[in-house]
Amino acid sequence: MAQECKPLFPVKFEEMLEKPLDEVRKELNITPLKEGPSWYQYPKIKEAGIY
Repeated sequence: MAQECKPLFPVKFEEMLEKPLDEVRKELNITPLKEGPSWYQYPKIKEAGIY
């Protein structure tokens, strides 16, 4: 997944704050992980509500 997206270091994220997340992902060629292991499977993260 990371090899397919554009480099993120030169991205000016503050200029993208007003755009919908799906649009930003499309511009940067980022596909969200929807299957397999993720950080959300850990109870402490889930309890913290960071999902």
